[in-house]
Amino acid sequence: MIMLIIRNEQMNAFREQSLTDFRARAEQEIRSVWLEICSVIGNDAVSASIDMAIERSRHYHLTTEFCTMRYLHLMYRLGFDFDMDDTLPWAGRILNDDLMSDGDRVRLLEMNGEMVSPKI
Repeated sequence: MIMLIIRNEQMNAFREQSLTDFRARAEQEIRSVWLEICSVIGNDAVSASIDMAIERSRHYHLTTEFCTMRYLHLMYRLGFDFDMDDTLPWAGRILNDDLMSDGDRVRLLEMNGEMVSPKI
């Protein structure tokens, strides 16, 4: 039996490549769905929004790419700081509810977000 050893450096390289791939997919999807907003805010802001979504997803323990992508879409629909918006107090409560899974929290955010007029 041959046993492979994957070193930390190799795991880090895999993680970094996965993150690079996710950023590319996220940018392509965001530009196709939110074309008008992206053309107004520009390339740097689109890239920064993706990084912000990744960072905030980690903060709120949204552990899957699916949840991070949904969070990114919510940012474009509800505002880039929707999680801290005083007019959307339910968003922060949902995101900080540790009793729900990350998928359930994102679904609940989307359901509530559908009742709010887009902010961007």
